Amino acid sequence: MNETSIGAWAAPSLAEQMVAGGARYHGLSMVEVGGKLYAPVDVKLAPQEPEPFNNLFRRLMNKRMPYALSIRIDSGGEYWWAAVKRGVTAILRLTSPDSKRISAAYAGMGEYAKSGARVGLQITATTWVDNDDSPETTQEILRRQRELIEVIQGWGSSDAHETYGDPLFTLFSTMPGWTGQCPAPIALAPLPDALVMAPFFRPTMPWKQGTLMWRTPDGRAMPYAQGSTRQTSWVDLGIAPMGYGKSVTLSTINLAFCLAAGLNDLGLLSVTDIGPSSRGVVRVLQALLPKDRFHWAVYHRLRMVPEHSVNVFDTPLGCRKPLPNHRFYLRNLLTLLATPIGESRPYDGVSGIASACIDAAYDAYADGAGAKPYVRSICQDVDAVVDGLNLLVDQHATWWEIVDQLFDAGYQHEAGMAQRYAVPTLGEVAGFARNDKVTGTYGQAINGQKVTEIFWQSLMDAIRAYPIMKEPTRLDLSDARVIALDIEEVAPRGTEDANRQTAVMFMLSRHITASRFFEMPDDVILMPEKYREYHQARIERMREVPKRLSWDEFHRASQNQAVADQVVGDVETSIRESRKWNLHIGLYSQNIGDFPPVLLSLATSISVLGAGTEKDVGIIGEELGLTEGAVQAIRSLRKPGRSGASFLAYYRTSDGVITHKLMNTLGPQLLWAFSTTTEDVAVRDKLANAVGYLPALALLARNYPGGVKRRIEVLNELAESRGVDMETYSPVNEVVDELANSAQARRYAA
Repeated sequence: MNETSIGAWAAPSLAEQMVAGGARYHGLSMVEVGGKLYAPVDVKLAPQEPEPFNNLFRRLMNKRMPYALSIRIDSGGEYWWAAVKRGVTAILRLTSPDSKRISAAYAGMGEYAKSGARVGLQITATTWVDNDDSPETTQEILRRQRELIEVIQGWGSSDAHETYGDPLFTLFSTMPGWTGQCPAPIALAPLPDALVMAPFFRPTMPWKQGTLMWRTPDGRAMPYAQGSTRQTSWVDLGIAPMGYGKSVTLSTINLAFCLAAGLNDLGLLSVTDIGPSSRGVVRVLQALLPKDRFHWAVYHRLRMVPEHSVNVFDTPLGCRKPLPNHRFYLRNLLTLLATPIGESRPYDGVSGIASACIDAAYDAYADGAGAKPYVRSICQDVDAVVDGLNLLVDQHATWWEIVDQLFDAGYQHEAGMAQRYAVPTLGEVAGFARNDKVTGTYGQAINGQKVTEIFWQSLMDAIRAYPIMKEPTRLDLSDARVIALDIEEVAPRGTEDANRQTAVMFMLSRHITASRFFEMPDDVILMPEKYREYHQARIERMREVPKRLSWDEFHRASQNQAVADQVVGDVETSIRESRKWNLHIGLYSQNIGDFPPVLLSLATSISVLGAGTEKDVGIIGEELGLTEGAVQAIRSLRKPGRSGASFLAYYRTSDGVITHKLMNTLGPQLLWAFSTTTEDVAVRDKLANAVGYLPALALLARNYPGGVKRRIEVLNELAESRGVDMETYSPVNEVVDELANSAQARRYAA
């Protein structure tokens, strides 16, 4: 190039930049460019039965090979129609088996022209491999080209062949912006058919980015943003039979909530679970948190032992009375406890008695003559601070006075511990059902017994049945930001009594893990004046942070009417007020019938991971008003496999209702973290103790991405065949030792 020409100073052309090294032909149907060997394909006969592009896309994705596809729609349909007329006229002069078919197509296109537009349609495609001139490369590119042709030919009965003559021209026709021409034969098509076959109708979401990244079955990323303004509230329901990935999906959502971008602190998460599936989320968070914040994430298995005692009548620091939302919760809980086993409703007046007893108990034990006296040796931590500060404590000192003095001295934590002994307990509240004022107001009798006496007796029975609700609080999880409470051991099943206990434990868990979620700035004015500044700052910080209330196995709390009325009433109130509390709610169960209609109507996101029977499919479709396509998508759902868990996503947004069949595909490390298989848990926990939690996940994901169950079975079989003493042999220990002593383990530890 002449240095004086303008080309010497301008950027190289696009062609020179993209194909700097030229092209090398391999026969008549392949071409090498930039170290890659391309095998282009021409579509000789366009689809005779137009199919959506997504059908072709899914089949190509299943082949797991690279490809490029170009569909060219030419607006010059009338020009091509004239050419067709000339061709058909010539053909009809001949006698052949195709003449009638061609004539019929010609007549049909002519009739269509009276009301619709016709376009020219051309389709080309290509696949490729990295070329090293080996026989294996040649075989691989031929295989890929053959599979590409087979897939295209199965798309609406089309016909495709390898390109002959100028494969480089066909290759360029599949690349955007390279050429406006196409070597493939032109087919004349009605515009609607051409549009159906074009890649215009791909699934999409209203969110451009999100905390969760689902995908379509054909691989398209589908972001979902928790807490988005596109939804009026943030309530997700999950429906799935056993074994369909419900708990793993819920754990995925919970972890994404905690790790959402833009948070200054870890999100506040409350999980009530029946079983250990939520433990995986906590372990992952603990591994990611700095050592001084390890306690921010806690998994706890609740048991009926004194060390796990929780007093539901605890109040915020310094508060002599419950706040309005707490009082509403207490009334619901006491009403549930006082509803006879087997009855669907409490007796008339029970709710009023509960409210009266709550108010009377707090009034009686507040400041004044009824305040509980301070007793040394009950709480040694409080005693130590009292002695260290030389507080003036005489024989008449009350727990409330100790609370106030410790708070004034800056010992808020110890003040809170002291307050546990100042507030009323369940037994003390029950005693006020025999108060003259209460019995005078609620004097009606049921079968000859006063309803107030029935109420008192019911609460006494509850204290005997649930001893962890009897004493002042000993279980302290207040410093944790993520609490997963496993109530499996205290939530039996099978009888009316068991169902009642399970529902009570659900409500108790809500108090333990999430009572602080429901405090609002307006509540501060109801608190003692000296505590207002402290609570104002605390509640403002709390309000800014997203909060999530998550219940798995919700059917265990809603399977009889008496239980459902109280639990669902509490949940419904939480949902209706969730936006002002910046609260997300997740409820997951096995059947859509486990959710009352009011909860279904308030839900903004519903994930259907499966349906047990065809009847269940129909009920889901009817309840959600699904299209036939969405109902069919539910029918196609299967148990999770290597590609993940499939589900029908149903989102209520400001843009309308959106439904998609999506996949939750996790990496092997998260699958190992969330696994609850007995063998997996045993190996994971022992290996984590040996090499650390995150290195353990990395080792297991690399060596056993599908789980360790089969490896354990093989080791047992080998041990038996060798005559090993099976009572002392541990295949779990063998797997752990093998991994812990490997070179990989040393690299991960480093």
